[in-house]
Amino acid sequence: FDKRKNIELSVRAFKVFIAQPGKEDYKLVLAGSKGVTMFHDSYDRVEKQIINLSIQERVIMPGFVTKETLITLYYNAFAYVFPSLEEGFGIPTLEAMNAGVPVIVSDQEALVEVSGGAALVFKRHDESDLVEKMNMIENDALRTDMIKRGNQRVGYFSRRNFVDQVVKSISKV
Repeated sequence: FDKRKNIELSVRAFKVFIAQPGKEDYKLVLAGSKGVTMFHDSYDRVEKQIINLSIQERVIMPGFVTKETLITLYYNAFAYVFPSLEEGFGIPTLEAMNAGVPVIVSDQEALVEVSGGAALVFKRHDESDLVEKMNMIENDALRTDMIKRGNQRVGYFSRRNFVDQVVKSISKV
């Protein structure tokens, strides 16, 4: 729950998303522990926001989860949203794609690059744009295409491809 993860925007967007007809079964899972320092931590603010928006019954906050639980969460997710303001790489994007989950990322440069066109991209401060992308994933054809493109994108980051790229780079030198 680091401030740079932009979780508060996700919570607000989720509130708008579930207020629409036909969204009664959706829940938001916010896995993770408090931020590293009090200056970067947003856990308490997110928790208060959830209460203020009266969506406590629709948001699950399991805290830090084991790798096994994380895998279970991915495989049972309808979508993975990564709204971060700052990232160095974005491994969770690839983890979700590997689990066959459609991904929505902010327009943060590293996330856009890692997702390589296999994720929907929203403007990182634009709640309505995120809601729009969340609604788009309900389209079965788009969903299927995103899962397919996500699986292909994960292959780009395989060990074999990494070795091939290193060999190519060394050969050029």
